[in-house]
Amino acid sequence: MKKTLLFLVAFCTMFGAVKAQTENPVLPADEVQYWVGEGSNQVVINITWCSYSQKALAWGYRFDGETVMLFDALTAIANADSRLTVVGAAPSNILYIEGSDTLTMCPNPDAEWGDDDYDVPMHSINGLWGQNGMASEPIGNGDTVKIGGYACAVTDATWTYLSWTTPVLPALVPGADATLTANHLQAWVGEGLNEAMMIVDWCNDGVALAWGYRFNKDSVTVATMLQEIAAADANFGYEGSFSWLTNLYYMNGNDTAYQITPDYIAYNHNGSYANTTDLEYIFPGDYVKFGGWMCSDYDTTTWISTWANRITPAPALPEVGPSDEVFDGAVGTEGCQAIRYSDPAILGWATTCTINRGLQNAAEPSVYASFGSEENAIGAIDTINSMNVVSLGDYGTAVLTFDVPIQNGEGYDFAVFENGFDATFLELAFVEVSSDGINYFRFPAISNTPTDEQVGPYGTLVCSKLNNLAGKYQAGWGTPFDLEDLPDDTLLDKNNITHVKLVDVVGSINPRYATRDSRGHIINDPYPNNVQGGGEKSGFDLDGVCVMNGWRPAAVQEYVENSRLNVYPNPCNTQVTVETVIGEPVMLFNSVGTLVYRTNANDTTTTLNMSDYPAGLYIVKCGNRAARIVKM
Repeated sequence: MKKTLLFLVAFCTMFGAVKAQTENPVLPADEVQYWVGEGSNQVVINITWCSYSQKALAWGYRFDGETVMLFDALTAIANADSRLTVVGAAPSNILYIEGSDTLTMCPNPDAEWGDDDYDVPMHSINGLWGQNGMASEPIGNGDTVKIGGYACAVTDATWTYLSWTTPVLPALVPGADATLTANHLQAWVGEGLNEAMMIVDWCNDGVALAWGYRFNKDSVTVATMLQEIAAADANFGYEGSFSWLTNLYYMNGNDTAYQITPDYIAYNHNGSYANTTDLEYIFPGDYVKFGGWMCSDYDTTTWISTWANRITPAPALPEVGPSDEVFDGAVGTEGCQAIRYSDPAILGWATTCTINRGLQNAAEPSVYASFGSEENAIGAIDTINSMNVVSLGDYGTAVLTFDVPIQNGEGYDFAVFENGFDATFLELAFVEVSSDGINYFRFPAISNTPTDEQVGPYGTLVCSKLNNLAGKYQAGWGTPFDLEDLPDDTLLDKNNITHVKLVDVVGSINPRYATRDSRGHIINDPYPNNVQGGGEKSGFDLDGVCVMNGWRPAAVQEYVENSRLNVYPNPCNTQVTVETVIGEPVMLFNSVGTLVYRTNANDTTTTLNMSDYPAGLYIVKCGNRAARIVKM
């Protein structure tokens, strides 16, 4: 028998509409797994046990007729599910047996009102306090019922609303393959519009954990997901190769680990046969489940395995706190490193741009940002109309290319411009570079913005808490990047950077949507920000990317800092004056090194008419001296 056995689980729909965590969480009908009864109408009954780490489970009940009594629906579910017991007609207690544990609504049935261990089942319908006893409480199609101990219930001042705050999980059908939905996951790894789930069932311990995984590509391999989750969660790991896994383990906090070894590892993917993890591709909405072979319930015909252990969301990844490190501040403050759009050190601008739009709001799938176009990110920025930009949207990306590669020279090598309307309203993006258009390397971004409170749609950031994040400065000022900040790698030629990629930072502090900096700290920036300029504008607003080290027209290769021409005004609009030497030729080159005008100086100054030339970068040369000119 092979060391690694590859099997599959039945598919479940795990990604419904995204639901915000509320004060009174309930399980929606489309996530219920255990249904009882028949009929065209349905209700969901959520039950919370206060005394058992506040566990909450939900069942569904179907029926015909206009209404059904709550107690009748509850007892029908208990008759179908042998693990659930309803005590008394009131009832006085509700029990649930899970493994060796018994969940009880009332830990001491003999307790009286006022005793510390007194409790009694209460119920609400659609959040409103029940008006009758359960035996005489009618419920109708689409109602959501919550039953729970009074000890952990939450009521409002008017005693109208009754709620419990424990997240609700679906009750499982005994013997069926255990599943979970993305709405319950706490540990999320990766970035992107697409979501998948990875589950590992440790048979010997009766423990199964689930992680959420995000990605931007159409598909990724199971090995990629496994590798990135292991890299992000220090408690989880694997042994062996991606084509021959020998163990999956999880450190449970007591210096011991859940381990699948020495059992054979099986895994399944959406109910169909799976290849080795390095050859199996997952797509949006997929889920993959690993487990021990010996504890799986496998079909001897299809060899598809299932595992019945209840799945628990893996604990959220630890939040790394911000450091006290301070970086340069906003434009106008001492030491600010922002690059002005008219800086004479700018050699040129991006010449192509490809946008992969993100969502208007990461928590609202299928509605994408649409503001601006790719052309808005090409060439010099528009200093007259600050809205001449393209919005990436949450998780959106932009890939820009250049006529001549960026090089790793002295100081900063390129800069990225965003249209923040002041020094504190900042929308951020990660920056990556590539020398082959395939392998990208991300600058080590740092955000020291606290995450104890979400920065709102019109919230502000402190510039000095940010580093290596595009969008750090207000409109007209670019965030510079130095290729020296990237580690050396055989897949990256720092003197031949052909592509710059911008990846929108989703500023949510909700772990499901959050993006993290290079230290693992969640980045907090204005979220949601799809209120700016109408809903179609969201995320990082790309204005342009300029080059400061790299290309220089061949005609002026001899240009050096100590042979610069004096020119004014710079930037210019209709004309520019050049301090010249009588008799020497005066030549004007455009951004690709083409000679567009030539004359001989007949005075110590020569005025060039720029009104007929398009906006952009130009180089003027007189003798062996040269200067860069920005035409507005």
